[in-house]
Amino acid sequence: MTVLRIVLLVAACLSAMAGPCAAAGEKTINKADLRGAGATFPAPLYRRWIEEYQKANPGLTISYDAVGSGDGIKLFLADKVDFGASD
Repeated sequence: MTVLRIVLLVAACLSAMAGPCAAAGEKTINKADLRGAGATFPAPLYRRWIEEYQKANPGLTISYDAVGSGDGIKLFLADKVDFGASD
């Protein structure tokens, strides 16, 4: 998976969370938790994006465990995380 695809996937996930709030005329998410796991290489970038997104949406908690692409896929397929990442 290319870096561009990863960026687009993460952006789509974050946009999906913001969509219902924007439709209701709100600027922030009231309360939500997202859990992710996967590739280690892009993890620093994901952590930065998550940090910035959470500043704008303080009711949102996002966690990402850099456990490797294979384990991230397994955790996603086992419904233990909300999103997975692979590079």
